[in-house]
Amino acid sequence: VAGTLTVLAAFVPLVLVTGLAGRLFQPFGLTFGFILLFSLLVSLTLIPLASVYWAPHKRTNAPHMTAGPRWIHWLGVWNLRLLDKLLRHRGKTLSVTALLLVASLALLIFNPARLLPLLDEGSLLLSYQLAPGTSLSESNRVGDELEARLLAMPAVKAVFRRTGSPESSFYIEGPDEGELVVRLDKKKAPDPLAVKADIDRLLAGTPGVIGRVNEPTTEKLDESFSGLPALFGITLYGNDLQQLYAAAAKVEAAAGKVAGLANVVNNTKIPVDQIRVAIDRTALARFDVSAQTVAQAVRTAMQGDRIGQVIIEQQPVDIILRYANARRDSLSALKQVQIPGPAGRLIPLSQLARIDTLSSYPIIEHQHGLRALTLTAEIDGNPYAVMRSLDQALTALQLPETVQWGYTGEYGQLMKTGGQVLWVLLASALLVYGIIAIQLGNLLDPAVVLAKLPLDFMGAALALFITRQHLDLTVAIGFITLIGVATNNGIMLLTFTRNFRRQGLDAVAAIREAVRLRTRPMLLTHLTTLLALIPAVLGLGEGPQLLQPLGIMLFGGLTAGTLLTLNLLPVIYVATERWRRAS
Repeated sequence: VAGTLTVLAAFVPLVLVTGLAGRLFQPFGLTFGFILLFSLLVSLTLIPLASVYWAPHKRTNAPHMTAGPRWIHWLGVWNLRLLDKLLRHRGKTLSVTALLLVASLALLIFNPARLLPLLDEGSLLLSYQLAPGTSLSESNRVGDELEARLLAMPAVKAVFRRTGSPESSFYIEGPDEGELVVRLDKKKAPDPLAVKADIDRLLAGTPGVIGRVNEPTTEKLDESFSGLPALFGITLYGNDLQQLYAAAAKVEAAAGKVAGLANVVNNTKIPVDQIRVAIDRTALARFDVSAQTVAQAVRTAMQGDRIGQVIIEQQPVDIILRYANARRDSLSALKQVQIPGPAGRLIPLSQLARIDTLSSYPIIEHQHGLRALTLTAEIDGNPYAVMRSLDQALTALQLPETVQWGYTGEYGQLMKTGGQVLWVLLASALLVYGIIAIQLGNLLDPAVVLAKLPLDFMGAALALFITRQHLDLTVAIGFITLIGVATNNGIMLLTFTRNFRRQGLDAVAAIREAVRLRTRPMLLTHLTTLLALIPAVLGLGEGPQLLQPLGIMLFGGLTAGTLLTLNLLPVIYVATERWRRAS
């Protein structure tokens, strides 16, 4: 019961997490909690009942040792010899362990980090954008060209394209935007990241096209979680649009030179051609025409007005009145739009307003009460080193004081979530400490058990570093799982030790005898758990990337936890004997 409550306590703080981390952690914590409670119920009822009927009733005194117990026995003998050596050199053992702990945890800095793991879906999503105002026919031509070049790549099996979007779509895009879903041939493309790099180079060599490549599901998740279809964003804030766009160009150039930062995209750098109609108030007074009349006439001519409906195949269809295409596709045609005046007179728009063209900004967004521009990018390498280099590069730009900048996108969410995960780890450790203290009846032995936790994390960190796995939320869930699972063996070991101490054994003899008795069940339990983790560790099946980091870090953490519980935890226990006597 205590073991189940210990694991359950590690997951209780997950239910209290809010925001993005809460949406991911809460279902996991609730599911795991109910599974643990149900397994406890089965352990207390069905398993004892089944053992009555299925356990052998006849006992024999003849020694019988199969191959399994024999090698387990020899492992136990070897482990006791190692334990005796470690107990004789407790100071050196703890010093070397501390150095290894610091070194292994420092290795995590070199692992790439992201909010969610990369998913190998067998497809890639190429999103592209042309100059604002590009016609549908031109955008379709560029899409055909990209599609043909993609199909010429050996690793590409098929391409599905969409240009623009229908007006009835939930997510509306203009004709200057499009997407291509690239289906990969797994036999010719074992590494989707290599194909992604090839497509990035293809986009870079296509003039007038701004694009990015991502996994379809990953991009949609990134956009729903952080508002950006990319892992990383640099957002500039200010009130002066000219300063913002000038600063965005400088930031784009500086970020493009930072090692480890790839595919820097500035969608705002292409100006939009607009037609400005400036009404002449004096002319309006002279012709006795109101500004509302002019605006209504221009809107009807260029955009159209709904004047009625007809029924076609039992479906209502709107009737739109507007000028023919030939009379609204040029600046000179706009100047000839007829404005109704008094007594049925028609006045050309050119006599009532000044009409000219100008270049304007394609996007004007507002965040936190300020105008904002966002550049997207991808972090390809150590995120901490990349961010440190980028901080230095942006600081060296000496942007105007009225222009502020910050990191957004999934990376910004990752920083916020990282703080919450840290508090969850601390809360889980405190709850586990309380339950162990109740179980063991003192305050020092729970600290001994928890002192081993960082060493379990050491095994997990080494496993993640060796396999070059991303640090993401599934890894955070794995660390929380280790807090509950890895302490169970320590609780059992110290419970046995306490019983032997009550029988009169000293600290060394009691912990040694407890290790001797607990070696076999701990090793068998550990091997059973590792066998269950093998499919996740090897990444078997479709889309294994979601669980592979979790499986790898649990494999390393539980392996280290089992070995260290049998060897290092006794060393810590004996080393704290002086404090135990004082208390």
